[in-house]
Amino acid sequence: MLPSAYLHQGSLSAWGIAELARTVAQCAADIRHNNLGDDPAAQQALYAQQLAPWHAVPVWVEHRQGQDRCTVFLSEGEMLCAMRRMHKPRREGAAHVLVPAPAWQAVGGGERSTLGALLALAAGRAALCSRLDERCVAPYTAADFAGVDAARGHLVWSWDNGWIHPTALLCAPMAGVDGGLAGALSLCLPAAWGKLHQHGNWYGELHLHHGQVLVVCDASGQYGLMGLRQVSDEPPPVAPVARVAGQWLQPCEWAWLAEAESSGGSAIEAARTVEPDARGELVGDLIDPLSGRRVNPQGVKALLGTSHYSGTNYDGSLMVNEAGQGAHTRVLGRVTRQGMLLCGQAVTDDGMLQDVPWGLQDLRWLEMGEKRERMIAVRDPGTGLWGYVDDRGALAIAPQYADAWGFGHGAAVVQPVGEAACVGLIDKAGQWLLPPVWRALVRESRRVIVAQDAQGQWGALDGQGAATMPFQPAAAWLEHPQARQRLAGYAGSQWITDPQEQQRRTVIETIAALWKMGWRERIRTAVQAALGAGGSLAGLQGLFDGDTSERDLRACGVWGLPVTLLRGVGESGRIACYYPVGLSTFGLAVEAPVSGLPSHPEASIGISWRDLTVTPRSLHADDERA
Repeated sequence: MLPSAYLHQGSLSAWGIAELARTVAQCAADIRHNNLGDDPAAQQALYAQQLAPWHAVPVWVEHRQGQDRCTVFLSEGEMLCAMRRMHKPRREGAAHVLVPAPAWQAVGGGERSTLGALLALAAGRAALCSRLDERCVAPYTAADFAGVDAARGHLVWSWDNGWIHPTALLCAPMAGVDGGLAGALSLCLPAAWGKLHQHGNWYGELHLHHGQVLVVCDASGQYGLMGLRQVSDEPPPVAPVARVAGQWLQPCEWAWLAEAESSGGSAIEAARTVEPDARGELVGDLIDPLSGRRVNPQGVKALLGTSHYSGTNYDGSLMVNEAGQGAHTRVLGRVTRQGMLLCGQAVTDDGMLQDVPWGLQDLRWLEMGEKRERMIAVRDPGTGLWGYVDDRGALAIAPQYADAWGFGHGAAVVQPVGEAACVGLIDKAGQWLLPPVWRALVRESRRVIVAQDAQGQWGALDGQGAATMPFQPAAAWLEHPQARQRLAGYAGSQWITDPQEQQRRTVIETIAALWKMGWRERIRTAVQAALGAGGSLAGLQGLFDGDTSERDLRACGVWGLPVTLLRGVGESGRIACYYPVGLSTFGLAVEAPVSGLPSHPEASIGISWRDLTVTPRSLHADDERA
């Protein structure tokens, strides 16, 4: 029998979810230890035995039509929150044109089941393990409930873990802790997540917004804001447990309230209702997460769902003129995470953008793309043509193209006016790198561009436009074994269902993969030639560039390669670099990062490829390349 504390009102409690996660993790460890990875029957038996006390626990399961996959929810409230979140504003195409998802209000449901029935299915076990990922489970223990009346509590959920599943958190009466709003319950967080620090650092799995604020969702699918604070820094027995608690700043009365991708900002998207405006777009406001105060000026709204995270770039929301306001039917601008419009303002001495007043009159673009390599594609509302602004919002390339895509590897694909079927490649100054004579261009790296020519044939180009792989029809590429394997993978995809798009992507990915295989082989040949002749590694010069990663060097057999300097005293070392020095520190086109030199034992030094030779004694010793 399960302890009563593991269940609350017929579903798993926060403590129960944590204990279930620990039990499932132990099952996974036992499967690895006993080498049961290829024995589904043995896996099922192990799960059934170790999770026997949990079999009657209710769960809700959403089966994906036509696929042997499912999603599991640990309570009905969690299911509703997740379903509402999936029906969120979405972008159409390259432009940030928001439309309501189909049947926004008609939220579907999952099928009620039990944990025992779920564990009988391989897809069910996989779904449960995914739901119980450590990033979405709050690690509660019995000690966390000292001074907490958990029986009178309820769960809320947060996606500020940045994951596809929510984290269930307990709101309950806590001794000596105010809930923040009249009659509200405090948020109890597990002590295992540590304490808050002076500069807002926190070692929990959840991202915090400005002012140590957390976005949560209740069982009705509405969002609210909680401010976190340290309850006590005193160890037991002075305090039952040193923990972080949450007080309500905004009750769960918002239909839309930010997303994990925008965490850290001092202005977040918010809407009391999510209904299309007069233009059919879903709009709301930017609010200060601490006070709830509206940040956007009069006549300006935020396009919901447009705050964007890509790599290390956090982009603030897109702002749009309110329906019926301004000279144009629709104009856009993008703000920072602090709610400051990017309008070409100056940079202060400390490298920050100057804070300038802004309003409706400062919005100027019909459409805006995402920031890529500090450049943003923009469309002029008067001419309908595309150009680019920089990351300050200042015009970098005047609108002059019929279409334009984001920058990547120092270049962008654009379509000139009057050339409906032709695209070319430009640099950040707007100069042509490849003339607009191609049907399609996909820059996979600085070394290779997958292209479709005017006759519809596909091949590969280098950065100067010279063919590096022969051009042939798509059908010929699709006959390659690698292409067949990739198409088989797309067959079960829930994201790309259009057969033509599947084939197009397969051709592009196959060409890029085959080019990379050939490139790696050329590198191995150059290394072997240097070894055979006892000469330098000059043959590697120019084969690498700023896109080369440590993975590339390892795959080519270059990382860890023992080398000897041809000049000086003939010191020996190996091609590698110490953490945290990254490969970007070195100009890999002309030099190698060499570590372990007797004269520089604590550093990695850039040495010209032509000044290095391979040390023969251990070329094939894999243990020395680690």
